[in-house]
Amino acid sequence: MKMTAPVVSSHSENAVFMSFMVPSEFSENPPTPNDASVFIHRAPRAQFYVRTFNTILPSKDYILGNRFIPEFEQLKKDLTKDGNSYTVDPMFFTAGYDGPRVYFKRHNEVWITKA
Repeated sequence: MKMTAPVVSSHSENAVFMSFMVPSEFSENPPTPNDASVFIHRAPRAQFYVRTFNTILPSKDYILGNRFIPEFEQLKKDLTKDGNSYTVDPMFFTAGYDGPRVYFKRHNEVWITKA
């Protein structure tokens, strides 16, 4: 199976989980992972508020996820200012659309679940 996009990560206080999208032709019967730490998760339908931004790789902040925090905080601030209801309990999400060989102007997003 080829690389898919976006690669979505869920961020909670104690952990980050990375998710890879499965193409629709494999959705009913996805390939079985050959690594015990990898598992299939079927996410429920949800709506999100999204903030798009660019990053540069490699950077320590990007790898540690710290680059997302200011974007996450700004999205929360904007949503509150506009009177939109959202939830970040227990987590928020990030999405990356570029392959590992793209170093500049990487398309990234922060997602917050619509309440």
